[in-house]
Amino acid sequence: MQSRTLSGNMPSMRPFRTRHLMLGALIAVMTVVCYLPAIRAGAVWDDDKLVLDNDVVRSANGLYRIWVAGEFPDYYPVTWSAFWLQWRIWGDWPGGYHAVNVLLHAGSAALLWLVLRRLALPGAWLAAMVWAVHPVNVASVAWISELKNTLSMLLCLTAALLYLRAEDKWRWQTYAASVAAFALALLSKASVVTVPVLLLACAWWRRGRITKNNLLRAAPLFAMAGIMGVVAVWFQTNKAIGAESVPTEAAATRLAIAGKAVWFYVYKALVPLRLTMIYPRWEVDGGSPVAHLPWLAAVAAAVVFWAFRKSWGRGFLLAAGCFLAAILPVLGVFPMYYHIFSYVADHWQYIAIAPVIALAVCGAAKLSEAGPAWVKRLASVAAVVVVALLGVLTWRQTLIYESEETLWHDTLEKNPDAWIAHYNLGTSALFRGERVKGVEHLRESVRIWPDYYKAQSNLAVALTDLGRPDQALEHHDEAIRLQPRVPVSHYNKASALVRLGRLDEALGCYRVAIAITPNYAEAHNAAGTVLYNQGHFDDAAAYFLEAVRLAPDNAEHHLNLGNSRAKLKMFPEAESSYQRALAIRPDYPFAHNNLGQVLATAGKFGEAIAHYERALQLNPDYQEARRNLQAATEAKRAAPN
Repeated sequence: MQSRTLSGNMPSMRPFRTRHLMLGALIAVMTVVCYLPAIRAGAVWDDDKLVLDNDVVRSANGLYRIWVAGEFPDYYPVTWSAFWLQWRIWGDWPGGYHAVNVLLHAGSAALLWLVLRRLALPGAWLAAMVWAVHPVNVASVAWISELKNTLSMLLCLTAALLYLRAEDKWRWQTYAASVAAFALALLSKASVVTVPVLLLACAWWRRGRITKNNLLRAAPLFAMAGIMGVVAVWFQTNKAIGAESVPTEAAATRLAIAGKAVWFYVYKALVPLRLTMIYPRWEVDGGSPVAHLPWLAAVAAAVVFWAFRKSWGRGFLLAAGCFLAAILPVLGVFPMYYHIFSYVADHWQYIAIAPVIALAVCGAAKLSEAGPAWVKRLASVAAVVVVALLGVLTWRQTLIYESEETLWHDTLEKNPDAWIAHYNLGTSALFRGERVKGVEHLRESVRIWPDYYKAQSNLAVALTDLGRPDQALEHHDEAIRLQPRVPVSHYNKASALVRLGRLDEALGCYRVAIAITPNYAEAHNAAGTVLYNQGHFDDAAAYFLEAVRLAPDNAEHHLNLGNSRAKLKMFPEAESSYQRALAIRPDYPFAHNNLGQVLATAGKFGEAIAHYERALQLNPDYQEARRNLQAATEAKRAAPN
């Protein structure tokens, strides 16, 4: 008889693992293909300010400032640390940041598949694929600033998968890893605070009840979520909103808006058409009974699902519960800065859309499994068509994020009243030197939403630059009325008044800016300049001296201090100021010329001539330096040897 080894009777696990690796790889490949345009995109809304040009991200001590000092508008230290690390790899190249977002999204899709599979849901892989290529997610994946979404989602799914594994086969190491992953997710984005609720819902789905052990294991997660929720509200109120005028609606209105938002997100998940960065900001009358029909309909649906929880309503109840838990933090319960733009946003449902997709796909898969062979074949064809269609829509949606111009023009096409789109197009035009176009967009922004002080202020500055300071004053005054404690608004108004020759009023505005922010070096320098031009050299010198103290590396401040000292005949001190200005900026023609004048006054004609000549090398059209050079040359010739 021929002997057989024990291993010969055991089924090999290799084909099983290979198949699953291939399925996971297919999700990743499909995701990357759909998001290729995003990888080639540039930086859009806030990407420069928050990441690419952010001093904290670029600084060597950035990690301390992120974790301890809390200098960002939200306390997401894991996300900001990821940006800090990426900047050391990619610098200011947007492609690297986009690639990381796409890869995180692909990883999350694969993890979503594993979580749904562990919940024994039919069609789990297809649901994950649909989520991966769903165009609503483009707002999170193609926008560099939304790393907080892609990173927190990956960490949340990791925590969920480990948590479910620990429930199936208890190991404290697995559970501890789940808790750690959730902690990192919270520190990536605070809106994941409701994840413990989702985990309890999964426990109910698997066993039909929530046990004492389920509650005990979820307790640490709830505690962490509660702490982070308080921190998030504090940062949103004191940092993100700060001095901004964010409309505060009555409780009844907020409830009506929340109900409408719920159905809006469900609709966009099922019919992802006309997606845009900024949706129209609803006008909702909280006192009207009709306005409350959406949330009443949601409650009625939940009651029906609960009534049929032992049959067809069970899946609907799980999906609805998970969806509402995930979307709850952004429904307007707490004031949010983004609400000045819109009450809804695609990037807010990045996590919440997953249970809606799972319900639709897994429900369809279960129905097709119970049908005859032709139904299964039809379902397979339909699945391919749906994934392909969504992939095409996602590809097209990513093209919108190519640049600021493409993003905001697309927004205006779909939402003409998106005042922030006009504002961003206006500021971009001003940055490129296109002042007329910038003024046009800023005027439209102010027309639609006159209460945004930054639009009023920037429009005023642009008008001043166009030589219309008289028109600018109206908008400066409105910006100050809206936010009287913003020092730069007073500074900018003073600049317009200087253009109009109203120096006393300008000086008053500069002093108000200094009173609000005593360490405002530019305001001290500007106030000193006004006083200097009025002939008050003593007072001017005092302001310039403070400007130098506050910003010792600013060459202009040292130059101005030197000028006021020269007028006061403090020539050695003036010479020192000019020398300091040139140490900071050796190619400063004005400092060379003025230092030459001080040296000539002291009879040091040779040194003065050298500085005049250097000033003319730097600026051949500098006529004052040319005259001074001629005078110093003649004086040197006339001087006794």
